[in-house]
Amino acid sequence: MALYVFQRIRDAEADKMLVEAFGKIPAGRHPMICEVLGKKHVEEAVPVLKQALNEKACASAAAIALGRIATKEALDALTEFLPKAAKEDRLAVFSGMVNCLDKLPSADCLAASEAILAAADALPHQKACAFAVRCENRGDESIADVMEALRNGDETIMNVIPKLLESKNIPNALPKIAAEWRTFPKNRAVVVFQMVGRTADKRYEAILLEAMAAEKDHEQLRLAAINALETCGTAACLVPLATVATTTEHGCQSSRRVLTRIKSEPVGAIDKAMMRKAEDGTLPAAVRGVLIGVLGQRHYRAAFPLLLKSAMDGEDAVRREAIAALPMIAVEEDYQTVVALLAHASKSGDRSRLATLAVTLGHQSKNKKAVADVLLATLAEGTTPVKVSILGVLGKLGLDATLADMVKALASPEDAVKRAAILALTEWPNPAPLEALRAACKDEKNNAALRILALRGYAQMLSLPSNRLIAETIAMYKEAMQLANGVNEKVSIISGIGRVAHPEALKLVEAYRGDAELKESAEAAAKTIRENMADSRAKALTASHNSSSTKMAYDGKRGTRWNIGRRQAGGEWFQIDMGTSKLLQAIEIDSGDEGEDFPGALDVMVSNDGTNWTKSMSMEFTTRQYTLPLNGTYARYVKLVLTKPRQRFWSICEMKIVLTPIQK
Repeated sequence: MALYVFQRIRDAEADKMLVEAFGKIPAGRHPMICEVLGKKHVEEAVPVLKQALNEKACASAAAIALGRIATKEALDALTEFLPKAAKEDRLAVFSGMVNCLDKLPSADCLAASEAILAAADALPHQKACAFAVRCENRGDESIADVMEALRNGDETIMNVIPKLLESKNIPNALPKIAAEWRTFPKNRAVVVFQMVGRTADKRYEAILLEAMAAEKDHEQLRLAAINALETCGTAACLVPLATVATTTEHGCQSSRRVLTRIKSEPVGAIDKAMMRKAEDGTLPAAVRGVLIGVLGQRHYRAAFPLLLKSAMDGEDAVRREAIAALPMIAVEEDYQTVVALLAHASKSGDRSRLATLAVTLGHQSKNKKAVADVLLATLAEGTTPVKVSILGVLGKLGLDATLADMVKALASPEDAVKRAAILALTEWPNPAPLEALRAACKDEKNNAALRILALRGYAQMLSLPSNRLIAETIAMYKEAMQLANGVNEKVSIISGIGRVAHPEALKLVEAYRGDAELKESAEAAAKTIRENMADSRAKALTASHNSSSTKMAYDGKRGTRWNIGRRQAGGEWFQIDMGTSKLLQAIEIDSGDEGEDFPGALDVMVSNDGTNWTKSMSMEFTTRQYTLPLNGTYARYVKLVLTKPRQRFWSICEMKIVLTPIQK
C-alpha cells in the first residue's frame, strides 16, 4: 500500500526519499520499488537502478525501469550490463534499451545499437530499431546498408525503412535508392515510390514514368508510381498518364484520378499545358479525349471553348468526353450555346446528354424567360430529332411560358414529335396540360400507340393535386376507363383512383371488383382508399414563425408547444398538410393549461394544391381549447391565419385532426 501511495505522489522530495531508502529496504521488495521509480521516470534513481541490475532477483525490473526513464545514463547502464546479463534477464535488457533508442537522439545511441545488432538473441523488431539508429548515425554512408535491407532483409526491417528514407540525417538515401528501384523486390519498390510521393519532388518524375511504363504486369508497383506522380509530376507526365487511362491495364483508373488532382506552381500551369496537349492533333484521339474530360473534372473554365469545339469532333472518343465534361464547367450564361450545340448534334446519344445539361442549367437559371425563349426558338426551327429532344427538356423544366407551344406540338404531322410532346406534357408539375392530353387520347388522327400513351399521361395527371370538385375528378376517371381498351391501361387508371381518399372513389373502384381481370387491382385500390380515409395523421407542418418547432404542436405531449414567439399582430399562419386530400370533419386545438395564448380571430383556409386557397370560415376565440368545424370539407391543406392583433402569444400545445367517418 505504501508503494501504491508513493507511485501517486507527484513530489520530487518523495522521489528522493524513495531513492535514498532503496538500500535500507529488504531486497525482496526491490523489484516493486524499481517498478515505481521507472513508472515515475525518476532520473535521480539511475545510479540506484544501475546497482540493482546486479541483484539477481531484481535485474529484469531494474532494466525495464531504466528503459522507462530513458536518459543517456540509463541507456549506458543497460549497454554496459548487457554482456553480463543472465539469459533470463536479457529480454528485459533489450526491451529497456529499445525503449531508450526510441526516445533519445540517435547520436547518444550508437554503442547501444551496435550491441543489439551484435547480439544473437535480440528479437527481430529490436534489431530493426537498432539498425535504424546505426544508419542515422552513419548518414549517407549507410545507404548501401539500407539498399541491402531492401533487397534481402526480413519483413521486420521494412518497418523502419520509411523512416530512414525520409530521415534528414541521410539526405541522399531516397534519391539514390529510388534510382535503383529495379533491383528491389516489387513489393519493396512500392514502399520506395510511396515515400517518393510524399516528397512532392519533381526530380523523381522521370523515374516514376519509367516504372509506370515498365511495370504493366505488376499492379501495386505501377499504381505506386502513378499515384506518386500526383505530387511529383509536371506537364511531361500528362500524355503518358492519359495514354494509360485509355487502356484497360493496371492503373488506368488511377492515372485519370491523378490527372484530375495533379497540381503545379504557378497555379494553373498544369491546366494550360493540359489544354495545349488536348488541342494537339498529332496525339491519338483517345488520349486527347481523356485530357479533355479531365479538364472538365478539374473545372477549368478557360477550357470551355475547347470543349464546345470538341463536342462537334468527328472522333467519338473526343466528342463523348467533351460532352460529358461540359456540365462540369458550363454556367447559366452558356445556355444558348449549349442548346445550339444540342441542335447541331447528329447522334441521339449526344443529344440526350446535352438535353440533360440543358435541363440542369435551365433549373439553375434565374432568367426563366430567356431559357424559354431559347428553347422555343430551337423547337420552331429544329429538325424532328431536335424537336424531340427540346420537348423532353421543356417537359422536365415545366415552364409556364412554354406550355402553349408544347400543346401545339400535339398537332404535328410527325408521330415522333407527337409522342415526345405527350411524354413531355405527362411530366408537367401541375394539371395544366390535362385537357390537352384528354383531347390527344380521344383524337382519331393519332394512332393507337399515341392514344394509349396520351391516356396514360392523362390518368397520371388526374392524380396530381388540384382544386377540381371531387365529382369532376370522378367523372374524368370514369371517362378514362371508358377510353381505355387494354387491361394494363385500366389497371393503371384504377391505381390512380386508389390515391383519391374519398367515398366516391371507393364506390368507383368497388364497381370493378366483379371484373375478373380487374378484381385484384380494384381490391388493392379499395384497401388503399380506406386506409387513406382513416389516416388522420398530418404529414407536414409549416408556419410563418418558428417553423422548426411546429412538430411540438403535434407530438402527443401537452408539455411542449409551438408558438409564434411574439404578440399576435395579424397575418401569422400555421399550415397543415395531410399528404393527400381527405374529408376533414374538425380540428381540435389545445393551447395549454396556463396563460391566454389562444388566437383572437382566425381565417381557416383550405386548398388541394397548396397554391389556390378558399376561405372555409372565420372565427373568434375566448378559450384556450377550441374546435374548428370543417364539416366534411375535402382538402389536403389547412392554413390557420390570424386576422386581428392581440396582446398575447399564439401557441398550440397539441391538436387533433378528426376525419369524416367511413360509412360501412
